[in-house]
Amino acid sequence: MTFAVALLAAAGLLLFVTGLPIARRDSLRDRVEPFLGGYGGRPSRLLGTTEARTRIPRWATVTIGRVMPIGSQALPSRLQASGVSTTVDAYRLEQVIWGFAGAIAGAALLILARVFSSVDLRALPALMVVAFLTGFLARDWWLSQQVDQRRARLAGELPAAIDLVTLSVMAGESVPSACARVARSLPSGIGAEFDRVVADVRSGTPIVEALEMMSTRIPDPAISRFMDALCTGIEKGAPLADTLRAQSEDAREARRRRLLELGGRREIAMLVPVVFLVMPTVVVFALYPGLVSLDLLVL
Repeated sequence: MTFAVALLAAAGLLLFVTGLPIARRDSLRDRVEPFLGGYGGRPSRLLGTTEARTRIPRWATVTIGRVMPIGSQALPSRLQASGVSTTVDAYRLEQVIWGFAGAIAGAALLILARVFSSVDLRALPALMVVAFLTGFLARDWWLSQQVDQRRARLAGELPAAIDLVTLSVMAGESVPSACARVARSLPSGIGAEFDRVVADVRSGTPIVEALEMMSTRIPDPAISRFMDALCTGIEKGAPLADTLRAQSEDAREARRRRLLELGGRREIAMLVPVVFLVMPTVVVFALYPGLVSLDLLVL
């Protein structure tokens, strides 16, 4: 038992030391490579977005990625949809860290309970395993929450982005210029995705392929319909103004329906405090004087 606790403490100390600023300092090659990457046969990283550089040793991320390949097929798309710029191996390592944190917290709570009550410490291994699995799965749940929150935020910003693209196209600008204008007007959220489209176009990717890549990164039906209509109009040479105006109306209608659905769910949630808090209080205030009067009459 003492060995297991010491092992967990050593793992936590190792993660703390590797996370210190002196251990996270970038080398000269890492600082210069974005500006000179194009000379080595690879496109410069300045032309597109870069993934967050993990501060965990490479051998650790590769080992964990090999041990836990479950769900790795859909994990890259989920990471892209959440907007988290990390690799699959680094995400798996984060899950392990969350699991160890849960195990340490569970062991600490059990030991603390042992101090104030007669708790059997033989349940510590089983509790640590359960706490590890809880922390491991909690990281996956948090990723799902990030995906849902980002999808809702992008869907809410979509009508404004479509209006900006429509005005730019009607003013005579090209589609890449319209995307750049959206990226400047909406610096976060959907503007960042349009900025990636502009970066892909500048690196030599056709505009239709760049828009399709954006549709793949954001698995939202409204955004997919908008990108499909825009790509179809570009490929067939159809007037984009009418198509974009129709897409804007559809996006606003979808947002209105989403707000009505959210209001309906919130209305049901509001019944919980009414039923379990307000109504019992009203009943107590209404019946208590009558009960007191009956007691007085009986006496």
